[in-house]
Amino acid sequence: MLTETQKNKIFHTVSKGAGRPVGDTQWGEHHCFDNIVLFSTAVQKSIFDTFNELPQEERNKVEHEVYRLVVAHFGEETREMQNDLFWAKHHALDDLVLLAEALFNVKEGRL
Repeated sequence: MLTETQKNKIFHTVSKGAGRPVGDTQWGEHHCFDNIVLFSTAVQKSIFDTFNELPQEERNKVEHEVYRLVVAHFGEETREMQNDLFWAKHHALDDLVLLAEALFNVKEGRL
C-alpha cells in the first residue's frame, strides 16, 4: 500500500509534468490517469526516489531482495550473477516491478 507521502509525490510529479495547471490545488490527484505517460513516469520516479532515499542498510536489504526474487524467478543464479559479486548493487534498478516488489517486501518484513 502506498503511503500518503508516496501518493502525493506521484500527484505532484503528474502536475509538474503537465506544466502545473492553475485553478485546482489537487490537479495531479484529479488528473493522474489522464495521460498514461505522465502517470507511468510519476510512478517510476516515486519508486526510484523511495529506493534512493533509503538509508544504506535498507538499500542493501532491498538489493538483496531483488537478487532473491531474480533467483526465485529463474530457479537458480544466472551466469552473469555468478560472475559479478556486486550483481544486486549493479542491477537493483534494472526492473521497476522487481524493485517495487523488493521495496514492499523489505518494508513489510517479508524476507
